[in-house]
Amino acid sequence: MPWFLFTPFFLGTMLILMVGVNLVGRSGHRVLMTLEGSVFMVAFIMVLNPLVNNRGAHVIWTFGGVLITVEA
Repeated sequence: MPWFLFTPFFLGTMLILMVGVNLVGRSGHRVLMTLEGSVFMVAFIMVLNPLVNNRGAHVIWTFGGVLITVEA
């Protein structure tokens, strides 16, 4: 697959377009419920990832023997 399909700009643009199309198509309540669940999952992954992934060169913080790195 082409590399540009995985850039944050492209993915964010596609997300906004898909939400807009679904809101116009009168399935807005379902879209909003899905987005709520997605935001919770993204926040959970953003907190959990640095705690379990310590393969980085630039240490930000050491928390009880666990290295929190920039790359995580």
